[in-house]
Amino acid sequence: IIKNTSGSAEKWYWLNSLRGVNKYISSDATTAETTDANVYSRSGTTGTLGSTLTSGKSYLVEIHKAGLASATASNTTGSINTVATSANTLSGFALVEYTGNETGGATIGHGLSVAPEFLFCKQMNASDGNLDVFHVSLGGTKRLFLQTTAAVNTSSAAWNNTAPSSSVITLGGGYGTNKNTVTYMAYVWHGVDGYSSFGSYEGNSSTSGPMINTGFAYGSYFSKGIDAARDWAVYNHIANPINPADNEMCYNNTTILDGALN
Repeated sequence: IIKNTSGSAEKWYWLNSLRGVNKYISSDATTAETTDANVYSRSGTTGTLGSTLTSGKSYLVEIHKAGLASATASNTTGSINTVATSANTLSGFALVEYTGNETGGATIGHGLSVAPEFLFCKQMNASDGNLDVFHVSLGGTKRLFLQTTAAVNTSSAAWNNTAPSSSVITLGGGYGTNKNTVTYMAYVWHGVDGYSSFGSYEGNSSTSGPMINTGFAYGSYFSKGIDAARDWAVYNHIANPINPADNEMCYNNTTILDGALN
């Protein structure tokens, strides 16, 4: 995940090894996957930012390790055999590539051993596809969209009224997650004690705010208001090494670090 933190605003770049790091989607737009070999390249354990990114700007790069490069075969656990699945059961993160069939209740195997708590699906070959988000606090009857500030959407089409299980993700027959013959990518996480956590809280309009004890010091944190239109506010330890952590960016827009966003 790459985003500039200085200079004029640029898009977000989300790359993954299943589709190839010469391709990306942006969390701030519904546009189809773009092929660009000059964003990022890698050799072994070394990554290099390319010429598409602007010289002299600062960039945040966040890397999540999925499964072994040798273990990306189709997952046949669900009713849809995935194109490829890469899962890291230790860190609770998986990448899933699949082709939709427009059947409500269809399932895809995610390869993890615990039910996902946060995930989003995105069409790769369509220019008007939302980034449909599942969050454990909303269950399978609601969704959010990563590219907008919109409040929670109560349509059950995305997840067919069903939360993910420890083996599969259930899809609706809807456009956002399961249109016929369309290629999708799903980015999937669950919490791991001492490493990651997903939950919800109620704001109180106080300068001290509610206390959220995750049990560890976070490296990256995001939040989204669900009752009304609010940004996907993103904080990280690099931009906020000490309190107060008020330098944020937003998954849904291209704004650089700003301490005054909402």
